[in-house]
Amino acid sequence: MLHDLYSVGYLNPGALDLLQERVDRGAIVVDIRLVAGSRYRPQFSAKRLRERFGEAYLRAPELGNVNYNQAGAPIVLLNPTQGIPRLLDLLEHTDICLLCKCQQFATCHSALVVAEVQRACPSIVFARLGEEIAHGLPKSALTHQYKLNKRRIYVPDAANN
Repeated sequence: MLHDLYSVGYLNPGALDLLQERVDRGAIVVDIRLVAGSRYRPQFSAKRLRERFGEAYLRAPELGNVNYNQAGAPIVLLNPTQGIPRLLDLLEHTDICLLCKCQQFATCHSALVVAEVQRACPSIVFARLGEEIAHGLPKSALTHQYKLNKRRIYVPDAANN
């Protein structure tokens, strides 16, 4: 049985606290950004995250979007054939919290990563943490469940709100 999968976009309020909460519960933070740095939020650099979380912080640049800095370009994962099996192996042992930058999961490359994990293992439980949903109403530390619609875009699952 696989463990649970979460994701957090560091631009969402309280992202660092949400990560800490997951780590305190035994999860591993897997940073799926192609470049693990932030000019405006240095606490989200790989160095600072490694200092804070130690062995509970892992990099997975193979799941980064090669077009992350090109507005309007399609999402292209660097090497999903390497990264997705690695995530599945980790999920056999512990919960994982994916770290990306984006505030909106539906338009983030992490949605593609989650879709690929769910394609390989449809029973995986997934929740997005900390995202503001529906007209800016904050969900703060609450999780938000998503389901995949026919266009491969994640939409809020009304049954879980």
